Amino acid sequence: VPFGYTLRSILTERNGRTEVDYSVLEPDPVAGRVITLLYSRAYETGHGCTSLTKWLNAHPEVPGEFKPFNEQTVNGWLKSEIYKGVMVWEEYSTGVVDDRRVIEKNPESMVLRVPGFCPPLVDEAVWDALDEVRRARRRPADPSAD
Repeated sequence: VPFGYTLRSILTERNGRTEVDYSVLEPDPVAGRVITLLYSRAYETGHGCTSLTKWLNAHPEVPGEFKPFNEQTVNGWLKSEIYKGVMVWEEYSTGVVDDRRVIEKNPESMVLRVPGFCPPLVDEAVWDALDEVRRARRRPADPSAD
């Protein structure tokens, strides 16, 4: 279950017995608040993962049970489309080559995105704006712009 969400079981009755039919993601009121705080701060300041991680670890509204956060975790949250309600499947493939686990990014044509999969914790426009800023930071500088 992604951080910020919880699973709610949907029950059904079969042959006179109540059993779990399936589960759905629902926002967790406490952990979900951490995600909304993070995205709000990132959107307002444009800060990167290092600054945002330090900010979250010092924030008085973030419960101590979740701390400390690390940059890799915060980076993962900021790139996860689940926070805008989109489930992404098959983004990566894993395999074993020479007794080592190998993870490779699949071509976009193989990736399945399901909008509206769960309630969003972040407004889609905010998520998309932050994603664009993060993409721009990853682009190599243009040497001809000097």
